[in-house]
Amino acid sequence: MQVITETLRMGNIIIGVMRKALRDVEIKGNFIPQGWCVFANFRSVHLDDKNYECPYQFNPWRWQVREIPPHKLLVSSFIFCLEVVDLA
Repeated sequence: MQVITETLRMGNIIIGVMRKALRDVEIKGNFIPQGWCVFANFRSVHLDDKNYECPYQFNPWRWQVREIPPHKLLVSSFIFCLEVVDLA
């Protein structure tokens, strides 16, 4: 499971997602007007050294010592099930 999770962290096929602001919103001091599109870049989070030690190094062992919140376990389990189905 750790190898799959680390592979998804480093080589996620989805770089990010586009979202449209349904109303005026301010995020961390940046004003986003209603109707504008925003790109949420996943790789900027997954490869940030503030979130992971040595982010460009493939290290599945990092997931053994890291506490995973319960809501992420469900998502990880679902992704794992989808990958197993693809392999079968």
